[in-house]
Amino acid sequence: MDREAEVKVIFDKYDNDGDGFLDGIEELKAAFSDANHIVTDEELKEIVAFADDNNDGKVSYEEFSNFVL
Repeated sequence: MDREAEVKVIFDKYDNDGDGFLDGIEELKAAFSDANHIVTDEELKEIVAFADDNNDGKVSYEEFSNFVL
């Protein structure tokens, strides 16, 4: 499995309601942990601020993959 496919599997695993977004610190923390990126709550807030291109407070798959790939 290539890295992009791996990231999609990780994202889908934590998109609990299937709406195409990771929202909430715990969902994001678990997703980054599975992607081998251990982050603190403060770092997650900074990541969301950086990765959330449209400033909706959520991280879409595209935003997530742009950040971790």
